[in-house]
Amino acid sequence: MRKKKEKKELLSDRDEQKKLWRAELENMPFFKDAVKEYNEHSVASWLDNYTGKKYEWLNLKDMNEENYEYQQMRWLDEAGQHLEIIQQKKLFDLQCEWRAERIQIPGVEICFDFTMWEHDILNCPFIEPVSEQDIALYLRYLEYPGAEPLYRNATEMLQAWQDYDDMKEEHTNNDDDWGGYDLPAWYAYHNQFAGTGNLLLLPDIRGEKERRYCDPVFTARNEKADAAAAAAGAPRDSRPLLFLSDDDFFNQVLAHEDPEVKKARELYEWRSRCANEASDILEMTEELLQSEQPIAIEAHSNWYDALRAAYRTYQCQQLAEALPAAFEQYQMNIQMGIGFPASEENTRFYQSLRTTWVENILEGRRMMGEEGSLDF
Repeated sequence: MRKKKEKKELLSDRDEQKKLWRAELENMPFFKDAVKEYNEHSVASWLDNYTGKKYEWLNLKDMNEENYEYQQMRWLDEAGQHLEIIQQKKLFDLQCEWRAERIQIPGVEICFDFTMWEHDILNCPFIEPVSEQDIALYLRYLEYPGAEPLYRNATEMLQAWQDYDDMKEEHTNNDDDWGGYDLPAWYAYHNQFAGTGNLLLLPDIRGEKERRYCDPVFTARNEKADAAAAAAGAPRDSRPLLFLSDDDFFNQVLAHEDPEVKKARELYEWRSRCANEASDILEMTEELLQSEQPIAIEAHSNWYDALRAAYRTYQCQQLAEALPAAFEQYQMNIQMGIGFPASEENTRFYQSLRTTWVENILEGRRMMGEEGSLDF
C-alpha cells in the first residue's frame, strides 16, 4: 500500500516561514556554489521572491489539488449521468407503448409511475441494462454536431425526461410558434437510427382514461371551492393568472411607456446580455485553459459562436473518452448486485405525488359508479 506523504506544516506568520526557508537554502552547499557567479543583492531579492512563491504553492496546495482532482473526476461523473440518458430513452419508448396499451409492465399502474422511475432510472427493473451496442451508438452521437454534452437538469430546463405530453406535442405540432420544448437531442438522434420516432404517434389511450377520471374530480373541487367562497362573501377569482413572462401583455404595457423608460429598458437588456455572455466566456475559457490538450477553434463569422462550438466539441470529446470507464463501473455494479444511489428525499416527494394521483383516479372512478381500483 502506498504510504501517504506527510503534509508540510506552514507557520501562520508568512515572513517567519520565509526566513526559515531562506536560512535552509543559504546553508545548502549546492546553493552556495550556484549563487557565487551572481550579484549579491540580486541573490537576496531572488531568495525573497522564491520563498514567497513557495509559501503560495504550499498554502494553496490543498485547494488546487482538490480542483485538479475534481477536473480529473468530473468527466467520469458526467459520463455516468449520460448512461442515465441512454436508459431514459428506453423508458420513454416503453411509456409510449404502455400508454397505447400495446404492452403491460409489471408494477406500472398509472402514467405517473414513469416519472417515479425517471428519478431512479439506473435501478429501473423492467428496462434492459446499458449494452455495448448502446455505448457504440452513444459515442457516434457525441460526434454529432447537435449532441448535448451536458446532462439536462429537469429543474433548470423545465422539462423532465419522461414528459410525455410536451414531447408528444412537440413531435406532432407543425406550428413554428409553438412555445413547447424540443425533444432531447439524444431522443431525436436515437429515433433516427433506431426507427422509434413513430412511437410518439401512437394513441395515448391510458392517459385519456386517467384524464377522464381526474377531470370530474378537479371540477367538483373547484365548484366546491367557489361555493364556499361565495358563501363567505368573497367569490373566488377564476380569471386567468397574469405572469411577467406573458410577453404580449408585457409589450402592451411597455408600448404606453414614455421614450425614456423604453430606452432605459433597452440599455438594461443590453447590459444584462453582455454580463451573461461575459460570464459564459469566463467559464468556457477557464475550463479550456485547464485542458492539457490542444483545442482547435474553427473559422466562424462570429468569434463568440466559434468559442462556444469549440467548447461544446471539447466537452463531447471528454465525455467520449470517459464513457468506457463509466460503463465498466456500471457493469461492475450490475454484476455484483450493487444498486445505484437515489435521493431519498426525491423518492419521498414523488411517492407523495403518486399517492395523490392514485387518490384522484380512484375518486373519479367511484364518482362514475365504477370499481375503486386501478384495473381499467
